[in-house]
Amino acid sequence: MRSALCALRIHSILSVIAFSAFFAAGAQAAEFNLRPGITVSEEYNDNIFLTTTDGLTDYVTRAMPSVNLHYRTELWNWDVNYAYDYRYYARRSREDDTTQSADVRNRTELLKNIFFIEIRDQYSRVSLDVARDFTNESEFFNQSDRNVFMLNPSLVLKAGSRSTPVLGYQYRNTWYEDPVAIDTVDNIGYAEVATSISSRATFTTGARFTRQESDVLIFDKTDVYAGPQYTYARNSYIHFTAGNSWFNFGEGKNFTQPFWRAGITHQYATFTASLETGLSFIPDPLRVLRREDRYVATIRKETARTSLTLTGVAADYRDTETKHLENTTYRIGGAMRYALTPKSSISLDLANERRKEYQTYTYQDLLFSGVRLEHRATGHLTLALQYRYTDSYAPETFEINYYNNRALFEIKMTF
Repeated sequence: MRSALCALRIHSILSVIAFSAFFAAGAQAAEFNLRPGITVSEEYNDNIFLTTTDGLTDYVTRAMPSVNLHYRTELWNWDVNYAYDYRYYARRSREDDTTQSADVRNRTELLKNIFFIEIRDQYSRVSLDVARDFTNESEFFNQSDRNVFMLNPSLVLKAGSRSTPVLGYQYRNTWYEDPVAIDTVDNIGYAEVATSISSRATFTTGARFTRQESDVLIFDKTDVYAGPQYTYARNSYIHFTAGNSWFNFGEGKNFTQPFWRAGITHQYATFTASLETGLSFIPDPLRVLRREDRYVATIRKETARTSLTLTGVAADYRDTETKHLENTTYRIGGAMRYALTPKSSISLDLANERRKEYQTYTYQDLLFSGVRLEHRATGHLTLALQYRYTDSYAPETFEINYYNNRALFEIKMTF
C-alpha cells in the first residue's frame, strides 16, 4: 500500500511537469525554462551501516537524472525541481536504495492582488531522529523518504493599504515510507495582519488554529502571536515575535505554552553576523510533535574568491506535554569555499557535535569533516572529487562508537 502511494505521488509530480510544458508551448506571454541534467558518481564507503566493529565496505554506483522547470504567466507561477536517484551497491550490502527528491511549487492568482492559491509538494529523505540529522552521515541509515503536500488558499482583504489583513486555510498531508514513522494530516485556519509603522518597521499580529490527526494522536492547537521587525541599517535588522499556544488532546488533557522567535542580523564592513533564538513545536516522525528550544549564532564573509561561514548551535528537545528535557545538541562548525581558478574551486567543512541524552545520562561526540574539489570542464560539464570522514565517540555506549570514510568521484552534466 505504501509503495503504491509513493508511486502515485511521484507520478503526480511528473504529471505537473508535462502539464506545465504543454501549456507553456502555446502561451505567448509565458516565461518558460526547462533544464534537464544528470549526475553520475562512484563512491567508496568503508562502513556502510555505521557499525562499531567489522564495518562493511561497499562501492556505490549512483545515477541521478534530474529536471528543473520554471513556468510563469500572469495567472500562475510553477517551479519544479525533480531528481530520480538510482544507487547500485557492488557488494550487495543493500538490494534496493532507489529514491527521489522533488520540490514542486505553484502560486495561482485567481483575483489580482486579492485571492491566491499556493500548492507545494516536497519529497525527500529525512532523518527519523529530530535531535540528530543522520543525512549528514549516511544516505539511508535511520532515515525515511517523506512526502509533504500542502494546499493553501488565502485572501488579502486590503492589499496596498497601511495594514494588510490575510485570511487563509492550509491543508498539509505528511507521509513517510518507513512504517515506523507516523503519517499526519493538518487542517489549519489562520488570520494575520501586517501593519507598516514606517518605511523601516512593520508590526505583525496573528492567530492560527490547527487540528492534527494521525493514527496515534489527535489534538487541537491554537496560537496567538504578535511582534515587530525593524530595519535599522542596510541589510541589518532586528525582529521579535511572542505568542502563546493552547493544546487540547481531549478527555481533559490540556496545557499551554508561551513561544517566541527573535533575532538580529548586522552587516559589518567585511562580514555579516546574526543571532537567532526561538521556542517552537516541530514535527517528529516517531512521536508526532516535539518542543525545540534553539539558539543559533552565525558569521558569514564573502569576497570575490572566498566564502566563509561559521556557525554555533545549541538546541534543547523536550516532551511536548510534560516539557521534560530529553536531549540537548551542541554544534560548532565552519565551511569555506575558495575559487582556485575561474573554473576550479575547493570546499572544506569541519564540525563538532555533542549530544546529551538525559534519560540515560549519557553523551555522544561526533566529528564531521570533508573536502570537495570541483572543476567546470565545459559550460555544461562539472567534475568533482570528494572525501568525507565521520567519527562517533560515546564513552558509556560502546555500540554507537564508529568511524566512517567515504571517497567519491562525480560527473555532472546539464543540458
